[in-house]
Amino acid sequence: MKQILLLLLAALVFTGCKKQDYDRVDIYLLKSWTQEINTTTNPGLLTISNAVLEDRPLVSDPEIKTYDHSSTSFQLYSEIKPVIAAFGPEKAFAVTLNGTPVYYGKFHPAYLSSTVIGVATIDPLLSGDYELPLRFIHIQGNAELASLDKRNHPAIIESFRRSGRLR
Repeated sequence: MKQILLLLLAALVFTGCKKQDYDRVDIYLLKSWTQEINTTTNPGLLTISNAVLEDRPLVSDPEIKTYDHSSTSFQLYSEIKPVIAAFGPEKAFAVTLNGTPVYYGKFHPAYLSSTVIGVATIDPLLSGDYELPLRFIHIQGNAELASLDKRNHPAIIESFRRSGRLR
């Protein structure tokens, strides 16, 4: 009788566990990274390499309410603006899929006169309280630059589609 109760309890526990059928999308700050500007291209493209992620995400998957693929913006459940308000170009980030970086970017406040070409950017001043828009500079006819824009990477889009959070 004890064994039957244990089996029923185990069955109840396992049927109550719901397997997540989509990949986690998290945004991490970078502890360290190397950045270079490729001066052989016109315009010069910024690349981020040798990135080391912080231990905990800046924005974890459960904090993401939706992802709007047309505006490439994350809608969040909690306020992000106070967290990133003081971030400047000394901060970089990675958008990850199950902890593996898909693409990198930099924080780039609007008051800077420079432009960042080749990686995604977040402007902490122009972000909404619950919205985190990611920008990417495109130059018409520059196929190399267009290929570097990973904000709507198919695996990220699929994860948000499967979780019902794609807009």
